[in-house]
Amino acid sequence: MDSEVKIIHTESEEVLFSCSLAEVDQAYKRFAEYEEMGLEVKLIVPTTAETLVNQLDVSEEDKKRFRESLSEEIDSHDDDSCCYKPAGFETKKIH
Repeated sequence: MDSEVKIIHTESEEVLFSCSLAEVDQAYKRFAEYEEMGLEVKLIVPTTAETLVNQLDVSEEDKKRFRESLSEEIDSHDDDSCCYKPAGFETKKIH
């Protein structure tokens, strides 16, 4: 995954819209427009860790190992961890 925000049509996997991370607000607006039109779409926003590793001059194999180690670290957190989120947990944005 690169450091680009993408809106992808769920069925065809076609990229309908993409922009830089700095323009993520445009992606959220476009995503809402696509949903209002009844399209099944998904919004992909790279994480901070993904953005960092994509900016480093490392091989694809090193990127893969980094992502795997990050996933293992997250999975190793349990109920007593400050980072633990129970199944079904959703972050809510407060305006």
